[in-house]
This record gives sequence, structure tokens and C-alpha cells, in this order.
Amino acid sequence: MRHGDVRDASVALTATFHDDPLMQWFFPDDATRPILLNAYMRASIALSMQRGHAFAALDPERRVVGAALWGPPDIDLFGPEGFRTHWMVILGANPHRTDELRDGIAMLGAAHPVDVGHFYLNIIGIEPSCRGTGLGSKVMNRVLDTADAEQVPCYLESSNIRNVSLYERYGFEVTSEIELPNGPVFRPMWRDPK
Repeated sequence: MRHGDVRDASVALTATFHDDPLMQWFFPDDATRPILLNAYMRASIALSMQRGHAFAALDPERRVVGAALWGPPDIDLFGPEGFRTHWMVILGANPHRTDELRDGIAMLGAAHPVDVGHFYLNIIGIEPSCRGTGLGSKVMNRVLDTADAEQVPCYLESSNIRNVSLYERYGFEVTSEIELPNGPVFRPMWRDPK
């Protein structure tokens, strides 16, 4: 992804994740969610561009309509500093839910495997008008092909049950279910290399 793609990619991801259960838990107010979600997505894109891999999904007119944001096997994508901007956006929207959000995010962090190097799919999304066109597969496979060639596993989390079967088609398997405090069920998923 190029720096000039960040705005369009964040707009596409904002549209894609507007109704995502985790994003609704982070940003429960429908009126302010688009603004806050866009800030969250911009922070996610910047983090992946700086510390990982960020791939833009382009439609036939070369318009950015989505993205896949990955962390590499040798780097903790969020690390001690990586989540700071995300946390400020989440906390700013929810000053009265600090404990609940902190506890939920800690649960997610505790589920993230640390004993085996892996590619981490933090976010993937294609704007709703372009779903089903193969663009998601194209950006997903950018890293899956590398993971298979290098024999490195992959990991992701899904809070949207509808996406589980999609990820299973790529070889991911649900490893557990985590119910966030007053929030959605999160499903960590693991993929061994092919």
C-alpha cells in the first residue's frame, strides 16, 4: 500500500466494519461510529505500514476498495507502543467503560499465540459494493502464499460468525471462543501452512 492509498483504504474499511460486532462494542454510538472507526482504521493502516504488511485491494478502475493488514512473524504488531493510538480512540469514545474495554482487550491479547512465529491478519475488508469479486482473496493470498512457501502458520480473530466459514475456506480453524465483557464472542483462528 502506498501512502496515497491510506485515505481511500480507511474509508473502505470503515464502510466494511460499520456493523462488525467488535467495532460496535468499541464504538456503540451509531452516529459517531463512522468518525471513530475511520480514525481506528487509519491507525491500523499506519501501524501495518510501519511494522508489518499493508495491501490495498484495487477494483478494475484501480480504485482502492479495501485492504489487508498483516503483522509479520518476527514482530509484535501492536507491541508496547503500537496500540496506544487505538486505545486513545477507543477510550475517548467510552470514558465510562474503561475497565470493561481494558479487560476485554486483555482477553484478546492473552489468546494471541506467542510461542510460535506466525503471520497475524489484523484486519481484512472489501467495501460492501465490491464483495464477491475476488478482491478479498487476492489481498488475502498475498501473505498466505508467502506463509505456505516459508512454512509459517497464520492467525486471525473474528468477532463476526458469518466470516468464520469464509476463513475456514482458506484453511483457518477456530481454536476457542472468547466472550468479551458485555460484548461479542471472539473466535481466534489458526492456519497451518500448506
